[in-house]
This record gives sequence, C-alpha cells and structure tokens, in this order.
Amino acid sequence: MTLETCKFCNEKKELQRSHVIGKAVFRKILKESEGNYAINISLGDRKIKKSNDTWEAKLLCRECEQFFNKKYEDYSYHVIRKEQKGISFKEGPNGIFFRNVDTYRVILYFFSIYWRAAHSPHKAYKATITREITSDYIKDVLKDLTILNASIFSVRIRLLKDQSGGFPPQTLKRMIFNPFFKMKEKGFVYCLVFEGYLFELFFISTNFKERQQHGFLSRSSDSFFVPYVDISDLPELTYILAEGLKIHHETPDDEKINK
Repeated sequence: MTLETCKFCNEKKELQRSHVIGKAVFRKILKESEGNYAINISLGDRKIKKSNDTWEAKLLCRECEQFFNKKYEDYSYHVIRKEQKGISFKEGPNGIFFRNVDTYRVILYFFSIYWRAAHSPHKAYKATITREITSDYIKDVLKDLTILNASIFSVRIRLLKDQSGGFPPQTLKRMIFNPFFKMKEKGFVYCLVFEGYLFELFFISTNFKERQQHGFLSRSSDSFFVPYVDISDLPELTYILAEGLKIHHETPDDEKINK
C-alpha cells in the first residue's frame, strides 16, 4: 500500500481514484451511448476518438472522498436531475423553477468541483488553476469553518438548448466539456458543462444587481429559476463544436467515427 498526501486533509493515507465531476455523470453518458463510449474532441491533437475515460485521478483519501460525496455530490446531483426527494420543480417554456432546495449546499457543490479540479492531475482539468489563498479559503468554506462570501463568489445555472435543431435536448444532456474560463473586466468565470446545463462560477465578477437575475443562486432562498440559453449565444461552446465539425471533415473516411 502506497501512502500519499491527501489534498483535503493533508494526511498521509492511501489515495482513492477520485472523480471531480461525479462518476454518475460519466456513467450516464457511457450507458446511453452506443458501444458504451463517449466522443472525445481533442482540439490540440486535431483528433476525434472514442473514450470511456471518466477523468479520475488519485486525489483524496477514502474519508475525504466520502465527505464530498455525502455532503455535496449525492444531494446536489439529484437536485439538478430533478430526482432529489423533497424538492419540487416546474418546467415551462423559459426554463425550470426549483423549490424546497438547500441552495447553499448546491452552491458549495459547484465550488467543491472547482477546488478538486484545481488540484487534480488529470489532463481534463489542466486549465483549472487557483491561487493558494483562494484554495485555502474555499477549503475552509467546504469544511464549514467559514461562510462563502456571496459578493465575491456566486453561481449561475442555465439550461442549454439549440433553436437550430442541430442538437436535440437528449444530445445536449450527453455532452461534457473540459472546464474553461471566461475572463471579465474584473475577475473571471469558471464554466462547467454537463447534464445539459451550463454552470458558471463567478469570482469577483458580478455586482448585486446582476446576482438578482434569473439563474443565480442565493443561499438565503430555497428556490431558484434556471433559464434556457441557446448554444449559439455561447461563443466558447460554438467554437468547440465548430472545430469538432472541422476536425471530422479533415479526418480520412476510414478513420472517422460514424456512430
């Protein structure tokens, strides 16, 4: 047994194969795909290939892994999938309204993903960087040693759609992108795409008025509205999809993935 330092408790222990974005997300994608694989678009290598990689890496000890799963993952993942017992939701033409939610727990779920991604050695998270002072602060928040400062750190959730019809809802739900950043005049936005949603974590980049808009979560409220956003209005996503299509056309016919 090899003992290594757990990134969360800083103790020398046997590390687990940790999933920053929960294994359930990848399991669903692989289960619903023909052949149990996902399509990986590598812009750097200019290749499209089959993959069953779930972005796991040795990161946490068993106790800390269970802490993240029980405190944040198990609850919040089932909220966004509209499966969590006790919550209610109403779907409409403009989005989904969630009620009876432990919203602060959901907010911290996304910051737990950010924190783990920043410390994961997996290449999918190589663009996720953090300053030591920010990492230490978020770690204290996740341990309930302090409260997250809502004027500095906030979360917005939006539901993806494609008005052009090129990507139906079920296809959008099976998409997952490497996390990416959007730089702002002040601060930045850390973006995650999975389960058909765009999750945005704002770092020193919003004001009070902006945080009152649809999609933003408030720890003082047990409800929130998730609006739709068309992928054509998200340049980062349209760029990746357009480049993927270009790579597909560049790939010789005998090397293309057709299914």
